[in-house]
Amino acid sequence: MDEQRLIKRYEREKTARLEAERILEEKSRELFDRNAQLKILTEGLEILVEDRTKDLMQARDEALSAAKAKSQFMANMSHEVRTPLNGVIGMLNMLTDMGVGSAQQELLDTAIRSGQTLLEIVNDILDFSKIDAGQMTLHEMPISLRTLFEDTMAPMHHVAGERNIKLVTVFPDDFPEFILADGLRVRQILTNLLSNSLKFTIQGEVKTVLSRTAQGFEIVISDTGIGMSQEQVERIFSAFGQADGSITRQFGGTGLGLTITQSFVNMMGGAISVDSQLGEGTTFTVRLPLVETEAPVAELNNQEISEYVKFEESAVLVVEDNEVNQAVATHLLNRANISVDICHNGEEALTQVQLKPYKAVLMDIQMPVMDGLEATRQIRAFGSHYVDIPIIAMTAHATQEHRKESFEAGMNEHISKPVDPLELYRILSRYFSVEAVDARKLNAAETMAVNPSAKLPDDRLSNDEAEAAIKLPERLEGLEISEALGRLGGNQKLYLKILTTFYQTQSSLVQEVEEALANNDTDRARLLLHTTKGSAANISANDLSSAAAQFERAILDGELDDLQTLVLQLAHRWSVVDNAILGLIYEFVIVREQDAAQGSKQESSMSDREAVDLLRQIYGLLNQDISKVEALVEMFNTRHYDGHHKSLIETLVQQLDVFDVAGAEKTLSVLFEEFDI
Repeated sequence: MDEQRLIKRYEREKTARLEAERILEEKSRELFDRNAQLKILTEGLEILVEDRTKDLMQARDEALSAAKAKSQFMANMSHEVRTPLNGVIGMLNMLTDMGVGSAQQELLDTAIRSGQTLLEIVNDILDFSKIDAGQMTLHEMPISLRTLFEDTMAPMHHVAGERNIKLVTVFPDDFPEFILADGLRVRQILTNLLSNSLKFTIQGEVKTVLSRTAQGFEIVISDTGIGMSQEQVERIFSAFGQADGSITRQFGGTGLGLTITQSFVNMMGGAISVDSQLGEGTTFTVRLPLVETEAPVAELNNQEISEYVKFEESAVLVVEDNEVNQAVATHLLNRANISVDICHNGEEALTQVQLKPYKAVLMDIQMPVMDGLEATRQIRAFGSHYVDIPIIAMTAHATQEHRKESFEAGMNEHISKPVDPLELYRILSRYFSVEAVDARKLNAAETMAVNPSAKLPDDRLSNDEAEAAIKLPERLEGLEISEALGRLGGNQKLYLKILTTFYQTQSSLVQEVEEALANNDTDRARLLLHTTKGSAANISANDLSSAAAQFERAILDGELDDLQTLVLQLAHRWSVVDNAILGLIYEFVIVREQDAAQGSKQESSMSDREAVDLLRQIYGLLNQDISKVEALVEMFNTRHYDGHHKSLIETLVQQLDVFDVAGAEKTLSVLFEEFDI
């Protein structure tokens, strides 16, 4: 019996074990199948992720390429617009220098102000793209809103008059004299809204009312124009959108003006609204916060600029490695009563700035040995008054990114080359006391006081006499001469000197760039091109400057496959400028020097004593005001010196002609020894 139970129990356990093994085998097979499916799914996901990653990388590369193309387009457009605009402003300034009646002067002032405003706007060209990229910033400073309104309205009155539209402005008497705001952006808001109202008003009036509110101030611009429906109002601030498709054909425009205006208002913490009825007109209301402030430091008006300016007597350190740029900066500062010391790199500046108390420092950015950014950081690290000394970037780098780098390094201001005298003087007026004078009369009087027997050189004559003495063409292929003269106050003789210096320092440019590239020294090539970009812009060799800039950008971006084409383009641009400069030097320098030498034979020879007197005066002014030295050096050209030290004096004259102050000091030391002074 017990045996029977044991057998049955064994059979049950055996059956149960076999069933468990079957279930385990079945589950194992099921798990294996699931693992296989999971492996297939994982591999599929990896392939999918890899494909998606490739798509994303391709999309990123395309976006970067599009952004780069957009940036290049903005840079090219900025240059293409700025070049003729600089010429217009330069010609207007030259016309102002010639002296006109009060009525004409008022018109010229308005034209120059409008041109300067347009130039500022062009420097931030394609504002919508910058806003979209988050690159637009506000620069708040004390402004007179009344003056800004009047300046903005002046050209609008002309447009309204031509269309027989009444332009009305209401400005409250109790409005603060100065407020803290970005004047350029407020002007753009006004200009965009007024232009929009005038464009769509066939008859009637456009009225602008300024008023104070509890939160700030309000600008209301209303018109009696074509008006809009509610549907059109809802999309009026959309980018590239206008009230209706026929608007662009009938009235023109891109549809960006109001979008940009709304962005500026929002950036200022304000609000803009529109109310319109179809056929009955439109009213735009802008509300902006108001912060009252004190008057700005000595702002210069265009009349003062046209007469030149005289700052308080002071010294400025110019840190610049290029002789052409040194000469331009020295001229602009000297003619405004500021003496100049020159350093050729940031390392020299660190020493020089501690030897003499400078009122300000004009600092190039890209220089050998030590660049301007590092030099600025180290000067600021000296502590004490070095923290407060104004350091002004003066560079061919003009983008917002470069401006940001300048400010982050500790600089106070940023001026792009070619240096605009108006911009330079306005910036200096924030740190220097200033009064308006006629610098030409001042220099003539001071020259005669130093040497009563001196005969004034051509660039110290009246405008009419100077024009008769030297009459440069307005332009030659490769050189926009009138544009450059506009920045130099019409000083043709100085321009010829700067051209000579440029030719002497840049004549081997193409060869040096080719040698640097052959040695794989792209840093050296880039530095050469950067220097040429700035100095060529200063003489208004704009095509050469653009070729150098394009070449420099290619090296910076690592695009080294097509450098030979860029070399050929640079060589072509240089050859055009080379021919133009050589022609001018031969006609207006060599021939005239030969004529002067021939004429000097008829005059009495200069004695050793007279030569010594001149040398002493030159030495005394050499590091104070090199522009006054020119009149003294001219005496050696108009009087014939044939003494024992003729060759040394000729060397001195040549050095001073190209602003080689260091070389002139050494030659003067030798001359003093020879004359036993």
